[in-house]
Amino acid sequence: MRKTILLLLILSVAYHVKSQTSRNDLDFRALLAAVKKLPSYKDQVGYNTKLNFKEEDFSFSEKDTDYDVFLKLYQLISPIRDNHLVLQSNRELPLEKPSILEIPKATIDSAIKLANPNDSVAGTYYAGKYQLELVKINNEYIGAIENDGRYYTQFILREVTPNHFDRIWFADQGKSYFVYRNTVFVNQRLSGTAWKKYKESDFVSLPNGSPRYDFKMLGNDIAYLRLGGFGTSSESIAESIKFYNQLPIISAKTLIVDLRDNGGGGFKNSQKFLDLIRRFKGSIHVIINNNTVSNAEQILIDLQKNPNVITYGESTRGTISYGNNVDTTIDLPSKRFSFYITDMKARKQDIPFESYGIQPKIKLDPFKKDWIQQVADRINTN
Repeated sequence: MRKTILLLLILSVAYHVKSQTSRNDLDFRALLAAVKKLPSYKDQVGYNTKLNFKEEDFSFSEKDTDYDVFLKLYQLISPIRDNHLVLQSNRELPLEKPSILEIPKATIDSAIKLANPNDSVAGTYYAGKYQLELVKINNEYIGAIENDGRYYTQFILREVTPNHFDRIWFADQGKSYFVYRNTVFVNQRLSGTAWKKYKESDFVSLPNGSPRYDFKMLGNDIAYLRLGGFGTSSESIAESIKFYNQLPIISAKTLIVDLRDNGGGGFKNSQKFLDLIRRFKGSIHVIINNNTVSNAEQILIDLQKNPNVITYGESTRGTISYGNNVDTTIDLPSKRFSFYITDMKARKQDIPFESYGIQPKIKLDPFKKDWIQQVADRINTN
């Protein structure tokens, strides 16, 4: 009887291990198939040898946790320069909590002590009343918050291009996790997050509550046009058309176009504004920041072909190419993970800026003065 029970127990464990490994393989194969359909994969596989995926290079074992599997799946998207992609766990299906979340204080203190003084990314960050230490451990940056003498990981940064990172973010006390592409360290901030290395206010973004679209005159010869989004929903397009139809004839000699915090959208919204700006005969001054992304960056690339255009601010983020026509997310077979895909082909002129961003001709001081006023001052002194 004991031998029978032992045999059944062994068979049960073996079946569980085989089942676990099998569902990992199914998730891997499903994600690999989805990746190979991406326009970004097809564009880049020819020159990016890291995209020549071999299934034998990816293996799973019975010891793999859900997070281990997640990291192995992430390796299928990390070599692709396509920053609209998102890989995430299913928030409605709690997974095992990664052991990396809890870090002894001594480990963080040691990493701080051994930090390279020339490493501008690492350091202390603030978000409201919260404080975070960003330290480099084993060639990746760990952002951790202290609580009762221990540190808890909020996110991990993996550098893709200089100062551009993939961010593995943990939620629900580590029971769900996400890979967000292209978090950028710029002007002492981590874009896409609330974390800054300073506590004082800055002028990088417009104040909360600012209108999405705005037009006004700054004196007799300077017109100001605020374009805060190019969303393609019927409501967004209706809002932009209403604003566009109310615009007066711009008779000023100079036009300031403010593209800060413009999260993009599509040309079926933005094209009318692009045409309007192109028709303007005077000098054009465009303000950008690291929250200028996607279709807003495409508009900027098109505008810069005009020699009368001068750009100001800070680098855009470099989340430009590809995108998704219908916001498609696919679940992997085990339902533990999902993948936000892209299905739009890239314009050739955009690809060089993916994961690098577009640098302004003139950088503006984040703290000195309102950026609109800084640009107006430069116009008036020239």
